[in-house]
Amino acid sequence: GRGVWGGAGQGGGSGGGRDGLRQGALGGGNGSGVAKVRRMGTAGADAPRLVRTDGGSPPREMFRTGWETVVNQNSTSTLLQQRELEGWTVLTTPDPSRGGSNGFEIWSTGDRMADATNSLRTVAAAPNDGWNWLELNNSGGYMHQTLGIERAVDTVAGASYTLTLDAAGRLGYSADYTRIAIYVDGQKIGGWDGTSGTAALNWQALSFQFTGKGGKQTIRIATDASKLDADGRGMMIDNIALSE
Repeated sequence: GRGVWGGAGQGGGSGGGRDGLRQGALGGGNGSGVAKVRRMGTAGADAPRLVRTDGGSPPREMFRTGWETVVNQNSTSTLLQQRELEGWTVLTTPDPSRGGSNGFEIWSTGDRMADATNSLRTVAAAPNDGWNWLELNNSGGYMHQTLGIERAVDTVAGASYTLTLDAAGRLGYSADYTRIAIYVDGQKIGGWDGTSGTAALNWQALSFQFTGKGGKQTIRIATDASKLDADGRGMMIDNIALSE
């Protein structure tokens, strides 16, 4: 997975390389919001440096999930019918369709995914996100489904937390199929209903904030779709991280 601060690629000067800074608010205990960063680079340098200028301490990363422990077994998705994976527990309820085979539905770069017209497309993870990702969806019959995932974390009362992840809607499907919701202790703190075209996954970096209550709290990411495809079509998620 990617670090909290990303370095730039090779190349000289301020015009060379590629800025790897992840955009979005970074939570901190002082509630200061977005960290101020300036990009440092000189001609001939191998890579520019990113220097914090807000005087605050960097956020502490509590976990990061990339699904990279899963071995790609074929050219389509792999369903791991187990209760836990990389610190997350799979949800089996609520299930409006009363069908589907529960588990962690994992895709890998190079797999062939059916789009909304049932044409197979070769798909890939977001840049720098490894090889694998998870699809959240609800299906019918015996098709693969991952209704949602959750995990418990230890929080400090009053501390600010930022949950980040990368997400992409199923190829060619509308927001009614792809929508997801994020909860902390059962309270919805946000959601996303991004979509992709039929040719490639449209990966987007998302960020959600909440204030800790102290003790163990439960983070849940689940499908919130209003429409169901019996073959299980939903939202791809990857590179899930929590910072304090």
